[in-house]
Amino acid sequence: MKVLMAFVFVAVILSVPLVAQMTPQYTLYQSFVFDSQTNTLTSTVTIQGTTVGSCTMTVTCCQSLPGWPYYTCGTCQEPIPGCTNATHTPKITNRIGAVGGDTTGSPVPAFGYINYSVSVAASVTPGTVVQGDVGACVSCSVIGSFWCNGWQFGLAFTKSKWNGVSSSFPDGSKECQVTDWCTPETSPPKCSPSTVIQIPIVPGAQATCRAYYDTDWFWETPPGGLTLCFPLFPGDNGTGTDDPSLKSCTK
Repeated sequence: MKVLMAFVFVAVILSVPLVAQMTPQYTLYQSFVFDSQTNTLTSTVTIQGTTVGSCTMTVTCCQSLPGWPYYTCGTCQEPIPGCTNATHTPKITNRIGAVGGDTTGSPVPAFGYINYSVSVAASVTPGTVVQGDVGACVSCSVIGSFWCNGWQFGLAFTKSKWNGVSSSFPDGSKECQVTDWCTPETSPPKCSPSTVIQIPIVPGAQATCRAYYDTDWFWETPPGGLTLCFPLFPGDNGTGTDDPSLKSCTK
Protein backbone atom coordinates (compact mmCIF):
# COMPACT_ATOMS: atom_id res chain seq x y z
CA MET A 1 0.00 0.00 0.00
CA LYS A 2 1.49 3.30 -1.03
CA VAL A 3 0.99 6.37 1.10
CA LEU A 4 1.13 9.77 -0.50
CA MET A 5 3.58 11.61 1.70
CA ALA A 6 3.49 15.10 0.26
CA PHE A 7 2.69 17.00 -2.86
CA VAL A 8 4.41 20.31 -3.23
CA PHE A 9 3.66 22.80 -5.96
CA VAL A 10 6.04 25.68 -6.40
CA ALA A 11 5.23 28.17 -9.13
CA VAL A 12 8.22 30.10 -10.34
CA ILE A 13 7.69 32.65 -13.09
CA LEU A 14 10.68 34.87 -13.72
CA SER A 15 10.68 37.91 -15.93
CA VAL A 16 14.26 38.21 -17.15
CA PRO A 17 14.55 39.89 -20.54
CA LEU A 18 16.95 38.15 -22.91
CA VAL A 19 18.35 40.71 -25.34
CA ALA A 20 15.25 42.74 -24.33
CA GLN A 21 12.92 40.44 -26.29
CA MET A 22 12.63 37.07 -24.47
CA THR A 23 11.01 36.22 -21.14
CA PRO A 24 11.22 32.72 -19.60
CA GLN A 25 8.01 31.50 -17.97
CA TYR A 26 8.66 28.14 -16.33
CA THR A 27 7.08 26.33 -13.39
CA LEU A 28 8.81 23.73 -11.23
CA TYR A 29 6.76 20.97 -9.56
CA GLN A 30 7.70 18.39 -6.94
CA SER A 31 5.84 15.34 -5.66
CA PHE A 32 6.93 12.77 -3.11
CA VAL A 33 5.53 9.34 -2.33
CA PHE A 34 6.62 7.15 0.59
CA ASP A 35 5.86 3.42 0.46
CA SER A 36 5.63 2.35 4.09
CA GLN A 37 5.75 -1.37 3.20
CA THR A 38 9.11 -1.19 1.42
CA ASN A 39 10.46 2.03 3.02
CA THR A 40 10.91 3.49 -0.46
CA LEU A 41 10.85 7.24 -1.09
CA THR A 42 10.06 8.33 -4.66
CA SER A 43 10.79 11.89 -5.73
CA THR A 44 9.34 13.23 -8.98
CA VAL A 45 10.45 16.56 -10.42
CA THR A 46 8.71 18.22 -13.36
CA ILE A 47 9.42 21.42 -15.26
CA GLN A 48 6.80 22.94 -17.54
CA GLY A 49 6.63 26.18 -19.46
CA THR A 50 8.01 28.15 -22.34
CA THR A 51 9.88 31.30 -23.34
CA VAL A 52 7.85 34.11 -24.86
CA GLY A 53 9.14 36.82 -27.15
CA SER A 54 10.48 37.11 -30.67
CA CYS A 55 13.72 36.75 -32.60
CA THR A 56 14.09 40.48 -33.12
CA MET A 57 15.64 43.12 -30.90
CA THR A 58 15.19 46.85 -30.69
CA VAL A 59 18.39 48.74 -31.46
CA THR A 60 19.42 52.32 -32.07
CA CYS A 61 19.95 53.02 -35.75
CA CYS A 62 21.18 56.23 -37.37
CA GLN A 63 21.29 57.64 -40.88
CA SER A 64 23.30 60.50 -42.34
CA LEU A 65 21.85 63.86 -43.39
CA PRO A 66 23.21 66.27 -46.04
CA GLY A 67 23.37 69.13 -43.53
CA TRP A 68 23.54 69.90 -39.84
CA PRO A 69 23.29 67.87 -37.57
CA TYR A 70 24.53 65.51 -40.34
CA TYR A 71 22.73 62.47 -38.89
CA THR A 72 19.51 61.43 -37.16
CA CYS A 73 18.91 58.45 -34.88
CA GLY A 74 15.91 56.37 -33.88
CA THR A 75 14.99 52.77 -33.09
CA CYS A 76 14.60 49.87 -35.45
CA GLN A 77 14.18 46.09 -35.29
CA GLU A 78 17.02 43.73 -36.10
CA PRO A 79 17.17 39.92 -35.96
CA ILE A 80 18.89 38.38 -32.96
CA PRO A 81 21.92 36.44 -34.22
CA GLY A 82 21.34 32.69 -34.05
CA CYS A 83 17.83 33.00 -32.60
CA THR A 84 15.87 31.51 -35.47
CA ASN A 85 17.49 28.10 -35.12
CA ALA A 86 18.09 28.26 -31.37
CA THR A 87 16.87 25.50 -29.06
CA HIS A 88 16.10 25.33 -25.33
CA THR A 89 17.04 22.23 -23.34
CA PRO A 90 15.77 21.31 -19.85
CA LYS A 91 17.96 19.72 -17.18
CA ILE A 92 16.60 18.29 -13.93
CA THR A 93 18.43 17.57 -10.70
CA ASN A 94 16.73 14.86 -8.65
CA ARG A 95 18.85 13.28 -5.92
CA ILE A 96 17.99 11.30 -2.77
CA GLY A 97 21.19 10.76 -0.83
CA ALA A 98 23.55 9.01 -3.25
CA VAL A 99 20.74 7.93 -5.61
CA GLY A 100 19.89 9.98 -8.70
CA GLY A 101 21.58 13.09 -10.07
CA ASP A 102 21.34 15.30 -13.16
CA THR A 103 19.30 14.32 -16.22
CA THR A 104 18.99 16.25 -19.48
CA GLY A 105 15.84 16.28 -21.59
CA SER A 106 15.34 16.76 -25.31
CA PRO A 107 15.79 20.23 -26.87
CA VAL A 108 12.78 22.16 -28.15
CA PRO A 109 12.60 25.25 -30.39
CA ALA A 110 13.37 28.50 -28.58
CA PHE A 111 9.68 29.30 -28.14
CA GLY A 112 8.54 25.68 -27.82
CA TYR A 113 6.81 24.21 -24.76
CA ILE A 114 8.84 22.16 -22.26
CA ASN A 115 7.19 19.36 -20.25
CA TYR A 116 9.94 17.25 -18.72
CA SER A 117 9.76 14.95 -15.69
CA VAL A 118 12.20 12.68 -13.84
CA SER A 119 11.47 10.23 -10.99
CA VAL A 120 13.99 8.73 -8.57
CA ALA A 121 13.30 6.03 -5.95
CA ALA A 122 15.55 5.21 -3.00
CA SER A 123 15.36 2.98 0.07
CA VAL A 124 15.23 5.04 3.26
CA THR A 125 14.84 4.29 6.95
CA PRO A 126 12.49 6.52 8.95
CA GLY A 127 14.33 8.07 11.88
CA THR A 128 17.61 8.39 10.00
CA VAL A 129 19.07 11.49 8.37
CA VAL A 130 18.37 11.55 4.63
CA GLN A 131 18.96 14.61 2.43
CA GLY A 132 18.47 15.32 -1.24
CA ASP A 133 18.42 18.01 -3.90
CA VAL A 134 15.89 18.88 -6.56
CA GLY A 135 15.89 21.56 -9.23
CA ALA A 136 15.78 22.41 -12.89
CA CYS A 137 17.56 24.60 -15.44
CA VAL A 138 16.82 25.61 -19.01
CA SER A 139 19.73 26.24 -21.38
CA CYS A 140 19.74 28.07 -24.70
CA SER A 141 21.95 26.81 -27.51
CA VAL A 142 23.06 30.41 -28.14
CA ILE A 143 23.56 32.01 -24.71
CA GLY A 144 23.74 29.00 -22.38
CA SER A 145 21.82 28.51 -19.12
CA PHE A 146 19.32 31.34 -18.48
CA TRP A 147 16.79 29.96 -15.94
CA CYS A 148 17.43 27.82 -12.84
CA ASN A 149 15.69 27.02 -9.60
CA GLY A 150 15.89 24.35 -6.92
CA TRP A 151 16.05 23.50 -3.22
CA GLN A 152 16.98 20.85 -0.68
CA PHE A 153 14.81 18.30 1.10
CA GLY A 154 15.18 15.40 3.50
CA LEU A 155 13.76 13.27 6.28
CA ALA A 156 13.66 14.40 9.89
CA PHE A 157 12.88 12.86 13.29
CA THR A 158 11.33 14.63 16.31
CA LYS A 159 10.34 13.43 19.77
CA SER A 160 7.45 15.24 21.46
CA LYS A 161 5.76 15.29 24.86
CA TRP A 162 1.99 15.46 25.29
CA ASN A 163 1.02 18.53 27.34
CA GLY A 164 -2.26 17.01 28.58
CA VAL A 165 -4.56 18.87 26.16
CA SER A 166 -6.48 17.06 23.41
CA SER A 167 -9.49 17.35 21.11
CA SER A 168 -11.81 14.47 20.17
CA PHE A 169 -13.43 13.84 16.80
CA PRO A 170 -16.57 11.88 15.80
CA ASP A 171 -14.52 9.08 14.20
CA GLY A 172 -12.85 8.33 17.53
CA SER A 173 -9.53 9.99 16.71
CA LYS A 174 -7.82 12.53 18.92
CA GLU A 175 -5.64 15.53 18.28
CA CYS A 176 -3.03 15.62 21.03
CA GLN A 177 -1.17 18.88 21.71
CA VAL A 178 2.57 18.33 22.13
CA THR A 179 5.83 20.15 22.76
CA ASP A 180 9.37 19.26 21.65
CA TRP A 181 11.22 16.68 23.75
CA CYS A 182 14.71 16.79 22.22
CA THR A 183 18.18 16.92 23.70
CA PRO A 184 19.57 20.44 24.25
CA GLU A 185 22.08 19.89 21.44
CA THR A 186 19.29 19.16 18.94
CA SER A 187 16.84 21.85 20.08
CA PRO A 188 14.94 23.36 18.44
CA PRO A 189 14.38 20.54 15.93
CA LYS A 190 14.04 21.11 12.20
CA CYS A 191 10.38 20.00 12.36
CA SER A 192 8.48 21.02 15.50
CA PRO A 193 4.90 19.68 15.61
CA SER A 194 2.27 21.31 17.81
CA THR A 195 -0.18 18.41 17.55
CA VAL A 196 -0.19 14.68 16.86
CA ILE A 197 -3.20 12.83 15.42
CA GLN A 198 -4.00 9.57 17.23
CA ILE A 199 -6.32 7.15 15.40
CA PRO A 200 -8.08 4.34 17.36
CA ILE A 201 -6.61 0.89 16.85
CA VAL A 202 -10.09 -0.69 16.80
CA PRO A 203 -12.65 0.99 14.51
CA GLY A 204 -15.42 2.57 16.55
CA ALA A 205 -13.27 2.86 19.69
CA GLN A 206 -11.95 6.09 21.19
CA ALA A 207 -8.25 6.87 20.76
CA THR A 208 -6.18 8.07 23.70
CA CYS A 209 -3.13 10.31 23.81
CA ARG A 210 0.23 8.83 24.83
CA ALA A 211 2.75 10.53 27.11
CA TYR A 212 5.40 10.89 24.38
CA TYR A 213 5.51 10.62 20.60
CA ASP A 214 8.10 9.85 17.94
CA THR A 215 7.30 11.57 14.65
CA ASP A 216 8.92 11.27 11.21
CA TRP A 217 8.84 14.13 8.73
CA PHE A 218 9.60 15.08 5.19
CA TRP A 219 11.08 18.59 5.00
CA GLU A 220 12.08 20.93 2.20
CA THR A 221 13.50 24.42 1.94
CA PRO A 222 12.09 26.11 -1.20
CA PRO A 223 13.25 29.55 -2.39
CA GLY A 224 12.88 32.06 0.41
CA GLY A 225 14.59 29.92 3.06
CA LEU A 226 11.47 28.86 4.99
CA THR A 227 11.59 25.15 5.94
CA LEU A 228 8.33 23.28 5.31
CA CYS A 229 7.57 20.02 7.13
CA PHE A 230 5.07 17.31 6.13
CA PRO A 231 4.21 14.15 8.11
CA LEU A 232 5.89 11.10 6.63
CA PHE A 233 2.86 9.08 7.73
CA PRO A 234 -0.28 11.20 7.20
CA GLY A 235 -3.22 10.52 9.46
CA ASP A 236 -1.84 8.66 12.46
CA ASN A 237 1.36 10.69 12.34
CA GLY A 238 2.96 9.79 15.67
CA THR A 239 4.19 6.62 17.37
CA GLY A 240 3.30 6.71 21.05
CA THR A 241 5.81 5.75 23.75
CA ASP A 242 6.11 5.89 27.54
CA ASP A 243 9.86 6.46 27.43
CA PRO A 244 10.47 9.81 29.24
CA SER A 245 14.08 10.29 28.07
CA LEU A 246 15.00 13.15 25.78
CA LYS A 247 15.92 12.06 22.28
CA SER A 248 18.34 13.29 19.64
CA CYS A 249 16.18 15.02 17.02
CA THR A 250 17.02 16.23 13.53
CA LYS A 251 18.18 19.84 13.83
